[in-house]
Parts: sequence; C-alpha cells; structure tokens
Amino acid sequence: KSLIGVAPSIAAFLAKRLGATLEMVRYPNPGALTADASNPGAYSLGLVANEPQRAQVLLFSPPYCEIDATLLVRGNEGDLEELDQQGKTIAVSQGAAYDLYLTRTLSKATLKRAQGLDESFD
Repeated sequence: KSLIGVAPSIAAFLAKRLGATLEMVRYPNPGALTADASNPGAYSLGLVANEPQRAQVLLFSPPYCEIDATLLVRGNEGDLEELDQQGKTIAVSQGAAYDLYLTRTLSKATLKRAQGLDESFD
C-alpha cells in the first residue's frame, strides 16, 4: 500500500531535490522509529515531532509545521491543568509526541498508555 500524506510528500520532495532514491519504511508509531535510530542503515530521514526525549538520539531541523493538540474529555471535565489531579487517568497513545509531552508536564494524574491511537479511546 502506498504511503500518502504530508510526511510522505515531504520525503518525496527532499529525495527529488537531493537526487536520491526514496525508499519509504513504515513504522507502527514514532516511538518505534526513534527506537530504531541506533540501527545503522535503518533510515536516513524520519519525520516525527521534536521532543526532548527523542532529541537524545535524533537531530532535528527547524519545524516544517506545527500541530495543535486537543483533549477529548468526558462531560465538562475541563482543560489539562484541571485534569492533572490525583485520581485522574489520561489515556494516550504510547510513544506519541503527546505521551512524551504529558510525561514531562503532568505531576498528579496517571497516564494510561495504549498501543495505538484507536486503543486510547477504549
């Protein structure tokens, strides 16, 4: 199945501009791509969110876009600051930029890490 979207389009543009052959490698999530960074020859370029934890093993260019993230909450639970309370649980896709951000910023709420975005809604 052909990869489509912003990241594959940017990769194709860069390959063409550099006169390089493009071979796209599908990773199940950005965490898996980051984990494979120490594997020589795994890939030359990956398009993932710049997070301090990932920057320990990856070098980042200036951002090519910014993505606003939102919360899906039950009823009128409020914003992230209100949710960061003892006894609150926040579901997140494990290894996603959101997981890394929430891990850094939450101090009281518990993170429930799901295996993929769909599972995080369960």
